[in-house]
Amino acid sequence: MDAIFPRYRIWNQFLVRELQPALEADSLSTTHPLNLQSDISYQDMPLLLDEITLRKGASVMRQLTLYMENSKSHSTFQQAIRMYLQRNMFGTISALTIWNAMQQSTGLPINRMMRQWSWQIGFPIIYVDSLPDQPRFVLPKQHPSFFLLYSAGGGNFNSSAGLGWSIPILAQTSEGKRWFRVQHALRGESMSLPAGPRAWLKLNNAQVGYFRTKYNSELTRTLTESVRQLDVSDTSGLVDDLFALGVQRDSAKVLRQAMELSHAIRKSETDYVVWAPILKHLRWMALRLEEPNCHKKLLKTAQNIIEPIIAMLGWTPQWHHEKAMLQAQALAAGLEFGFPGLAETANRIASTHGAHLPASLSEVIYRGYTMEGGMAAFRHMIALYKNEHVPSQEEEYINAMASSKDPGVLHELLMIAVAKDGPIKTQHLASLFSRVAISCKLINDPMLLWKFLQDHWDQLEGKYGTSSRQAVHLIIHAGQYLQGEDQYMQVAEWLDQNGFQGTRVAKWALLNMRINSHFNQYLGNKKACLQWIN
Repeated sequence: MDAIFPRYRIWNQFLVRELQPALEADSLSTTHPLNLQSDISYQDMPLLLDEITLRKGASVMRQLTLYMENSKSHSTFQQAIRMYLQRNMFGTISALTIWNAMQQSTGLPINRMMRQWSWQIGFPIIYVDSLPDQPRFVLPKQHPSFFLLYSAGGGNFNSSAGLGWSIPILAQTSEGKRWFRVQHALRGESMSLPAGPRAWLKLNNAQVGYFRTKYNSELTRTLTESVRQLDVSDTSGLVDDLFALGVQRDSAKVLRQAMELSHAIRKSETDYVVWAPILKHLRWMALRLEEPNCHKKLLKTAQNIIEPIIAMLGWTPQWHHEKAMLQAQALAAGLEFGFPGLAETANRIASTHGAHLPASLSEVIYRGYTMEGGMAAFRHMIALYKNEHVPSQEEEYINAMASSKDPGVLHELLMIAVAKDGPIKTQHLASLFSRVAISCKLINDPMLLWKFLQDHWDQLEGKYGTSSRQAVHLIIHAGQYLQGEDQYMQVAEWLDQNGFQGTRVAKWALLNMRINSHFNQYLGNKKACLQWIN
């Protein structure tokens, strides 16, 4: 795709569609190795093809491919694959066969590297520091963590879990690029990167590697000031790492750095790849922050961050595909943040143009139309859905109906969705449940969807079965934004009573609730909010 249509910049889109979601899923206790075990319960079967299997698998293979291409190996990834297929034609293979073949073909330690990435869960976190007395960067001492940390003074490597990684790293300073590989995380090698006295360092150039990078405050500030010199892929990775590490490490300081970087970007950056992680993380926090004053302040800050891009793109259809994606996502986020005038404008456009809307904006327009349109807008949307036969358009109508802020509309939509002969197609239920969960949170009634699940489980179980993808997604989405001990105990008790105890479905649903509570306890209180909400 990249060779045929280079203007699509498909590898930049890969970052926000595959790599960053994989890192997010791989940082949770519900993760699993790429090489799956066979002892999996039938309720968990729909979850096998998840972000880890698909997105992490693709990201690790991309890391391997670019490492081979930049290491002056005997053959490229494509040549190694071709040789592997020829040698094993019509044969039976094991998981290690392909890595052995690649190692023989390239002369690189592929087998050892890929065994680590295939069998271990999680990913490395590389901590980068700069020495105050000399112009070089080192990997410093840090406290133990579940994931790999580079630790011990002077750049030694250690891990509290005893894990080892072979990490291909492409680093860039303001003075040039350098490719190197960390041989093994437990050998304790010291590593430094010579640089000028005022140089900046960006590790994981072009986001080639499957890991996160944590810079010290001085380096983060330097990168923020030099952000216009970075490629959009590097800026996107820097934003995503700062937000993710700030939330996962309960660090208001790091979260503030992420917000400051977002403010530095807001007026100068118009690239979808950079804005996608900003919008994603702002939406994530806005949907979970409970304290009323903090939530109000966060919404105001989010509106301020996205105001320049919304003012620039407006509602005029953008013909470049990345600009069109950015426009639709920014407007959709603006609707959730309560950006002044967006819902009214969407309602006016929908009323004026009817079904003849620009393809890139039709979903966000319909969502704005139904948000405040009540039962009348819902009746209009359900009629359009019933008469539609194009799958993508059907999906837009589903998301629009599920965006209503009227509890009566949401309940009726759910009743239609689970009705025996209802018009809602099975393949649309996961999107419907996900969107309804967000709408329930926006109207301050996050238990609405869970109560519906409890009241209609027998009906759902009879129609789809407990191991169906639809039932699994309904359970996960119904608890997506719940938190607090009372709600946690209620959900845990229901899962036990209905045979989900110990399954990945139950672990995932309960983990979401613990994450929400943890975020509000450590970063959502008034004192913490003052430190990171600008």
